[in-house]
Amino acid sequence: MPKVLTVASTVLCGTAAPKLHGGTVAHATSNAKLKVAGNAVLVATSLGTIAGCSNAPPPTGATPCSKVLTVPPVSTATKLQAGGNGVLLETLSGTTNGVPVGPLLATANQAKLTAI
Repeated sequence: MPKVLTVASTVLCGTAAPKLHGGTVAHATSNAKLKVAGNAVLVATSLGTIAGCSNAPPPTGATPCSKVLTVPPVSTATKLQAGGNGVLLETLSGTTNGVPVGPLLATANQAKLTAI
């Protein structure tokens, strides 16, 4: 089972080779009451802007990622919820506004709570 993401987790943009964007997705302050090791869990609305994306020309037309556009329901737990929303899992997928679009990669940075 995948690990649950918290405010202590790492979420990066565009990590698929050959172009590694490497931007860090900021977490909005989570007001979830559910916590893991003292850190609030993340839901889809917890993801904010992207800083440090290195996706810049070349190639021509490339632009850095600055925000998360989509987080599909398959990225959230089906049974574990916080505030009526499924919590985000380490299997997070989604898209950014960068060109080319960068996929998201998450590392939970915790090993206490998993979910389906």
